[in-house]
Amino acid sequence: IRIRQRKNSKVHILDLNKTESLRRIDLSASLDGEKAEFGFRSLNIVGKSSGEHDFIRVKHNAPGCKSRQFVRNLISDAANVSYDGGVIAGKNCPGTDSSELINTLLLSDDAKIFVKPTLKIYHDDVACSHGNTVGALDSESIFYLESRGIDKKRAEDLLVRAFAKDVIAEHPFPAGKRRLSAVLDAMFR
Repeated sequence: IRIRQRKNSKVHILDLNKTESLRRIDLSASLDGEKAEFGFRSLNIVGKSSGEHDFIRVKHNAPGCKSRQFVRNLISDAANVSYDGGVIAGKNCPGTDSSELINTLLLSDDAKIFVKPTLKIYHDDVACSHGNTVGALDSESIFYLESRGIDKKRAEDLLVRAFAKDVIAEHPFPAGKRRLSAVLDAMFR
């Protein structure tokens, strides 16, 4: 996917993916006009021996542009995910505002994640951040739910669904959010 944005343009992508095969995304967004805005929100539910490989590049080529990358991965069985993301804030781009955050839950001992978030900043007047978290379900949260009468399997399911639903939390339209919530619920059946 190649995206070139002009002044004041907005592009927001929401990617919900559940796979037991192989999938690759190669996306490049060039924010070429002032105050262009780009957003990429993604949820990958990957199982069995499948793989997800994402290569995302966002280039800020004009002043005052904004970009957000928010990716959540739920990896089970012997599946693996790789995420290679990068943001470039150009020389003549004051006011660049960018964040890149990748969160992953490993749901089995054989699940694997490889993450490389990068920033290349060529101007001093920017607000840029990137981060990555990887972990398993929190045993204290599971214990808390069990102490309230919820069995362990249901507690784990509730925590996984809450983790996944954060991807659609910022959807601007209530009707769209309800529809996406139903899609997510179907993904967990």
